[in-house]
Amino acid sequence: MNNNLKKKSKKRAFTLIELIVVIAILGVLAAILVPSMTNLIGNARTQTAVANARTIYSVASAEAAFDLANGNAVTDGTYDSSDESGFFSAVSSSAGQFDGSFEITVENNVVTSVEYTMADEETIGTYPTE
Repeated sequence: MNNNLKKKSKKRAFTLIELIVVIAILGVLAAILVPSMTNLIGNARTQTAVANARTIYSVASAEAAFDLANGNAVTDGTYDSSDESGFFSAVSSSAGQFDGSFEITVENNVVTSVEYTMADEETIGTYPTE
């Protein structure tokens, strides 16, 4: 019978204090990492919006140059998704599928800026950036 007691006492296990310390350390690490990850996600969304604006800017510039070469000058102004003009629809179809909306500003037949708003309507990317 004494042998059985000695065998059980040789087993090691974590004490309650050790488990609480480990949980506290994990809590502190989580408290540090969660805000950092939130900022990283926000920055990634902003960079995505700027990249989409840059893509649309490239397509719109090419479309404006193409229209000018074919004798169809693009009227100065701001074009957005409510616009049914040939220029905006050509840019929309050439740029591909985007989840957000965008506005194109044209001056003197040159695309001057594109503002892209993501579907969450909070994240906005502008190209060229100031």
